[in-house]
This record gives sequence, structure tokens and C-alpha cells, in this order.
Amino acid sequence: MLVSFRGIAEKLNDTMLQISESSAQVASGSDQVSNGAQALSQGATEQASSVEELAATINDISEKVKQNADNAQQANTKAGSISAEMNVSSDKSLCDFYFPGLAVKDDLVAGVTAGGMDHKRARAASEAIRGVVERL
Repeated sequence: MLVSFRGIAEKLNDTMLQISESSAQVASGSDQVSNGAQALSQGATEQASSVEELAATINDISEKVKQNADNAQQANTKAGSISAEMNVSSDKSLCDFYFPGLAVKDDLVAGVTAGGMDHKRARAASEAIRGVVERL
């Protein structure tokens, strides 16, 4: 009977050791999950901050573009009131010329346009003219 109690005690001791090891593994896994969740949370916070900054920058750019358009419109109105010719290149209704290509060297400037009809042709011509202007 003493042998039976020893066997039971050894098995109970082995079981308790396995439970202890399993508890340690669960605790380690829990720490890993916690660390992963914390890293994910930090990444999400940083990303949200970046998105906020980007939105603010886009807002600023939009405001500046609007202000530039307003300024161009005002300049066009003032120029019209004194009978001065003026074009606003960002507004097709206020622009009667197109300059898709420029060739510049020192004080020499050559502009090429196809009247807004054939940009590919105007680009090819401006590239050819740039080659000539560079050799001058």
C-alpha cells in the first residue's frame, strides 16, 4: 500500500509540474499578445496622426489654390477695367492662348503652341526647337 501512495504522489507531483509549466506558457503567450496589441495600437495612433497631418496639408493647399484663383480673377477684372489684355492660364474661359512648350536659353525664350488642339505635335515641335536653341 505504501508503494501505491508513492506512485500516486509521484503522479500528482508530475501533474502539478505539468500544470505549472502550462501556466508559464500561457503567461508567456499572454505577454506576447499584450505586446503585439500595444504595438498595433501605437502603429494605429501614429497612422491616425499622419492622416491628420496630411488632411491639414491638403486643406492648406486647397485654400492656397482657391486664393490664387480668386487673386487671378481679381487681376483679370482690374485689367479689364483699364482695357488691358490679360490671360489666366488656370481658367480656360479666361485664357485665349496655350503654351505647352518653351525653349529657353539665357535671354532667348521661344514658345510653341498648337492652339490647344494638338498638344503632342506642339510638344514634338518644342523639343526640336530646344535642340536648336541649345546649339546657339
